Amino acid sequence: MLTLDQAEAIIAAARRRRRELATPPVAYAVVDGGGNVLCVAREETAGFLRADIALNKAWSCFALGFPSRTLRDQVKGWETWFAGIQGAASGRLMPALGGVVIRDAGDVALGAVGVAGAPGEVDEALAVYGIEAIGLKADRGGVP
Repeated sequence: MLTLDQAEAIIAAARRRRRELATPPVAYAVVDGGGNVLCVAREETAGFLRADIALNKAWSCFALGFPSRTLRDQVKGWETWFAGIQGAASGRLMPALGGVVIRDAGDVALGAVGVAGAPGEVDEALAVYGIEAIGLKADRGGVP
């Protein structure tokens, strides 16, 4: 089980890394294995919508069972399919980089991190950094 302390530590590590990289300000969200919110944080100068986007990136990982990179790659050529499931998900699915699944040493999915506000590759890298900084595995996905 992913704890609030772990979620806060993931966000703290990702924030430190963002400052080191001097990227645009972002928002962070961590959900548990059921897609329930554990923690959301928005840097003061990040746009107000960034927190919702970060949360939806994390939530999407559990809504469909894979990281947002995989969703992004699978949507290509299946836009009609995506429009249908997007309706079922009330518009919350985010086929953009920055949603990363958190796994334990046994490869069990514990939760997910979403980051939003920088370019997608940076959002994803910050999520991975935060997860790995606390000794867990980051699953960024992709189409096999």
